Amino acid sequence: MRHAPPFALRPTPDAIYLVGSAAAPVGSDDLAIDLTVRSGAEVTVRSAAAMVVWAGDGTRHHVSAKVADHARLDWRPEPVIVTRGARHHQSATIELSGSAKLRWREILVLGRHGEEAGRVESTLDVTRDGVSLFRHTVAVGADRPAWAGPAILGPARVVALELVVGDEADDIDRQCGPGWAAMALGGGAATVILAVGETVTSVSARLVEACHTDGRINLDIAKHARVR
Repeated sequence: MRHAPPFALRPTPDAIYLVGSAAAPVGSDDLAIDLTVRSGAEVTVRSAAAMVVWAGDGTRHHVSAKVADHARLDWRPEPVIVTRGARHHQSATIELSGSAKLRWREILVLGRHGEEAGRVESTLDVTRDGVSLFRHTVAVGADRPAWAGPAILGPARVVALELVVGDEADDIDRQCGPGWAAMALGGGAATVILAVGETVTSVSARLVEACHTDGRINLDIAKHARVR
């Protein structure tokens, strides 16, 4: 593992933790994380705290991940909070090979409590054996005047995405409920869950409802009950 500010990597018995070693992203920061999971390996990635995107001229954060055949990546960091005045673009490119398994979560919090959101665009692009499996973009903020309308987010200020690829995807019922939907994807066992709400707590509850898991998702997010 190699790292440099503003990120530090801290291995624990349960996961590799991303720890912020400096305030970022801010100004015109251009940040990148590259990750390779080799055959037979299982890698769990978490973060020690939410990432706060500060006001700036335009920040970028890109994650590139390659997951080999018979490998698994579980990427579920804490939320990204986009503050007023921020102009942020985040993206992730994930290449899966063969029977690779993936659990990928992204949570966007649009502004701190009582604060309007900055501008943010988030793109997730996943392929399996070179064939597109899932591509999704969320773009909100002042330059997207319809984003807060009833056709998109309405009063919601938290947007969550959870993508499950592999055997675990078959355990998720493909249905919908208030503020969330779980949908099957083509190209093999894969399910994506999209959820929106006014708080991280409400969105976490919707992810739990969608996943019908043993509660691990709820435990992972419960610490953010005060983030709005």
